[in-house]
Amino acid sequence: RKRSPSILIYAFAITMLYRTTIFLLIPTVGAFLTLSPGGGVAIDSHAPISMSRVAPLFASSKGEKSGKDKPTTTSSANGATVDTDAADDSTTTTTTTTAWDELSDAGRSLWETIRDAPERYRIQQDLILMGASYDRGFGASPSARQKVNEMVKELITMNPCQDAARDMNHRREKGQEESPLQGNWRLVWTTAQDILALNASPFTTVGAIHQVVEPPIITNIVDLIPRAQELVAPDKILSTLFRGKVKNKAQPKNRDNDSRMILDVTFESVNIKAVEVLGRKTGSNLPAFGLNLPKLPGAPSNNNGRDSSTRQLEIVYVDNKMMITQQKAPGGTNVFVKVDDAEV
Repeated sequence: RKRSPSILIYAFAITMLYRTTIFLLIPTVGAFLTLSPGGGVAIDSHAPISMSRVAPLFASSKGEKSGKDKPTTTSSANGATVDTDAADDSTTTTTTTTAWDELSDAGRSLWETIRDAPERYRIQQDLILMGASYDRGFGASPSARQKVNEMVKELITMNPCQDAARDMNHRREKGQEESPLQGNWRLVWTTAQDILALNASPFTTVGAIHQVVEPPIITNIVDLIPRAQELVAPDKILSTLFRGKVKNKAQPKNRDNDSRMILDVTFESVNIKAVEVLGRKTGSNLPAFGLNLPKLPGAPSNNNGRDSSTRQLEIVYVDNKMMITQQKAPGGTNVFVKVDDAEV
């Protein structure tokens, strides 16, 4: 009895589908394998890496094999040449090469970044939660500050960027890689006294604080709200909002080896404007009050020879979600999260 052609076609299709599925799954499984410092391969669901990307991260063997060739001696007997292994007088040491040993510096750096990613994310979330609980540090207790300091220290050890100050002394050219600091950042925690002092006024309280980085310019934006406005339900009062902008010019500190993470920030101007008055947007109806700081000949300088309006800012941590800075003087730590935009 002859088989129906349709059954044969169906069986052939099933077989090909099965083989194709197996063929596609093999490289997919490899995408979830990472190298372990102890050697071998480990499953890591947090860090899928395709094997094609892992391959270039291995150190070049430079024509050497993992085991050195044994020395040989040649002897002649009855006209026949015989090669024999030469025995060393010293004890032979066997060296085991692990996958970690074969990684290049770039490969190890990438592995460490991926390894730390889940822990960095957890610490960042805890830090943001602390900022929300203690009004960005304005209402923080000593124990809360100590806890956040420990979180910051942990993040600093996992900092994935070691040249944060690069490309900060000029505007970005077309096709040029942007500075790691480029973008809009919102303050979520601070211990800087000059910022904490903003909330000491009996007339205003501090709203959102942003830092907009457009190399070489860093603009600090502070929203101020009448303190009486906080005492009334939002739907029972017409809101009023003032906005202050402090414009600074930054350039990498270039006198020490750690200059890749330190900026010299020079104050240039400040202006304050009423953005909203009694529920009505002011637009351009009300002019902004501004002040520019002129560069005067013989202006006083600090001990390092810089203008007295220049301060040092160290970028101790930055990735695509969070930035942590520390002021050299008057001191303090600021933690920012990256946002899509800031009201400027």
